[in-house]
Amino acid sequence: MKKISAFLLVILITFLGACAPQPPPEPVLDFTADVFIDGTSFTDGAFDISAEVTSTSHETAVITITSPDELWGLRYKWVDGFEMIYLGLHCKTEKGYLPADSFAESIYNVLSSLKGEGVAVSFNGKVAVFSGECPSGKYKVTTDKKGYIQNISIEEINLHTEFTYK
Repeated sequence: MKKISAFLLVILITFLGACAPQPPPEPVLDFTADVFIDGTSFTDGAFDISAEVTSTSHETAVITITSPDELWGLRYKWVDGFEMIYLGLHCKTEKGYLPADSFAESIYNVLSSLKGEGVAVSFNGKVAVFSGECPSGKYKVTTDKKGYIQNISIEEINLHTEFTYK
């Protein structure tokens, strides 16, 4: 009887240990993804924006516009300062050059803030939600269970983005 009780106790402890809540994943900041910015409220319905975002955990990022066609190829680059590139023209300056409420600066500010200041507010095993504040405003970031960013929103400036990975 003692052996059966000990065996059941071991199984019970094993199951209870396996059911312990898992900590939320750290947001993945080394990635390349496509991002869609809903223009319904951000640009007063003028146009949606699609871009490719490449980010590293060293606070470097490159955002290249892929749509609308009029802005195709416009590149924002945060590496040793800030640079905008369009049709062979280069504008190089210090970081923080763009207005804090521009979509590109907002995405960069959130990614930079997530590195050390984003706080997980919920995690259900499939989706983690992080929140924080950056120069663009109070943000909310949703990641999948591996930490890959699914969306970023900053209500103060009506910015809502969706990320998809290649």
